[in-house]
Amino acid sequence: MCNNVDNQRLLAEYQAAVAGFNHFDSFRWQSGSLLVAGSLVLWGIIFQGNTSDQKTIGFISLFISTLLAVWILFAHHYRQIYMSKVYRIHEIEKILDMQLNRNLGLLENNSKKIIIYGPKGHNLDIFVFIIVSLFGPLLSWLKLGFCLWVMPPLMIVVIVTSLVLQQEQEMKALYRDLSNKS
Repeated sequence: MCNNVDNQRLLAEYQAAVAGFNHFDSFRWQSGSLLVAGSLVLWGIIFQGNTSDQKTIGFISLFISTLLAVWILFAHHYRQIYMSKVYRIHEIEKILDMQLNRNLGLLENNSKKIIIYGPKGHNLDIFVFIIVSLFGPLLSWLKLGFCLWVMPPLMIVVIVTSLVLQQEQEMKALYRDLSNKS
């Protein structure tokens, strides 16, 4: 059993971990919102101007896909950081016999008591990345027909999405193993 000083230290660490989790989770969405809005505005300007130059559309598609790929990789990096904070939050909750975050089952499915319906945030940001990255090439294809200029953004989306999903599975396996050891 912990003494009062240990409890105070753990509670301070708990508060810092929760604040860090909230910061990292919200910052990735704030930055992503700006990039997505800017990308859609750029597409609006391009298609409003009746641009029929496939090369221009291809370069802009490549730019937007690359920019959003950087965002989704950044968001995934932040997810790994805040999941490490969630892991520590769970450890402290076990020590102090607290339940709030453990009841959500973010790391341990067997402890899930509260069910959150719908897609998870990290799946939504991948979905937003795919939709916005392929929005321009799809419109270009529908408006001007197929051209090779729409292929590089598609390749970026496939490679980056595969990488993020693979790393997500590795991260889940790591936390599953850590949870089983504790």
